[in-house]
Amino acid sequence: MSNKARNLQTNDIDILYIVDLKHRDLPIAKRIGHHLTLNGQIVALSNGAITFDQIRTINPKLIIIPKANWNQTIVAKCILKSIKVSVVETEGNPQDNFFKAKVILPPDLHLFWNREQLSLYSYSPITKKCVLGNPRTDLIIDSYNALIKVPQIKPSERFITIATASQDTHYSTSMLKNKAKRRRNSVSTTTDYTDAVEDMNYQRDVVTEFLKQYSQSDLPHKICLKPHPHEAVIYWQTLIKEINDERIHLMLGKPIEDLLSISKFHISYAACSTSAEALLMKLPVLQLRAPNSLKNYHQAHLGACHYNSSNASQMFETIDILFDPINQQIDAAVATNSIVVQNYVSRYFHIADGFRAKAYADTLNSFINSKVLVNKLYFLPRLFKAICLSILSDLKNKALNNSRKETIKSEDFQDYVKSLYDHHIESLVICE
Repeated sequence: MSNKARNLQTNDIDILYIVDLKHRDLPIAKRIGHHLTLNGQIVALSNGAITFDQIRTINPKLIIIPKANWNQTIVAKCILKSIKVSVVETEGNPQDNFFKAKVILPPDLHLFWNREQLSLYSYSPITKKCVLGNPRTDLIIDSYNALIKVPQIKPSERFITIATASQDTHYSTSMLKNKAKRRRNSVSTTTDYTDAVEDMNYQRDVVTEFLKQYSQSDLPHKICLKPHPHEAVIYWQTLIKEINDERIHLMLGKPIEDLLSISKFHISYAACSTSAEALLMKLPVLQLRAPNSLKNYHQAHLGACHYNSSNASQMFETIDILFDPINQQIDAAVATNSIVVQNYVSRYFHIADGFRAKAYADTLNSFINSKVLVNKLYFLPRLFKAICLSILSDLKNKALNNSRKETIKSEDFQDYVKSLYDHHIESLVICE
């Protein structure tokens, strides 16, 4: 542990950074945090299960949340405690048509990936808005540059990679109803949830059939499948064990750039964000298509690929064409990447220059040190909402006899935070 690390009970921390998904969001959160420490800020990372009692003990100047509609009760209590709230989006490029989060309490600072998302949120003057792009593109660019300089594996040893997104397909009927209700409460507009789950099931079945047929083929390619962080991975573990083919592998507990670093051809679900990330790695990309894809997703996201398939047979046809040594389609696909990437990045990622983490840190540092120049009357509606939401939350907890009060065992919290700690980032402060 670095000498700069502080105990969880101290109030030395300037910024508390909430990490949404460890393997997706932690690497870039650490990088942004590192740049903030270089600006003199003391930063702590936490998982989303942190309680307000713990936040109050830490007493940061600023809390960074992963979504604008994240735990509005905690946001309310932070506002009443005069803790500034900033949003650093972890999913700043929703592929759903008409997606907009339902924000009860506007943050003090909202950092967007693109102008299309910024235009959806009409905040009062108390909220500063800024477009800085997708910070995770830094990691993709770094991975690509590292491969160019020192290739980790030979081209012949690379994989066909598959990123799945079947995160709700294991839900029971009652779980699906509860999830649909939560979506209605947290999202103002979005695609139909039933359609979305139907498409997840359809694409999971297509990939399942593809893997089964592949195990019966004599194709030489190795396959590596990475499930979405919210998926029930036991489905893929069981399937791959049953198939028992040494060419087919499963990647768990790793960020997407690790998967793309070993790829020679990437397959994703319809409009999946890994499509654009694979394009940044200059990979040929195939997207799956489901019955509701055209209805649920914007054409720009569906177009972030070179090929699309709606069944296993079409996937095999694409592989045959792509790796045909005579036609050399893989070279032609990669050659078109620059145009596709340039159009997509400028619209949805704003800038992909490898320095987004620093841009986020500089903006956050400037904001935390700035003075409020807005008429204080603008703060009254938000303050009133925060008071009401805080009181209602407290009454609800008492009514439930505190059975569902925000709690987490301190040792469990400490174990989680320890799992976040990376000794290579000595200046990053981690709550313990």
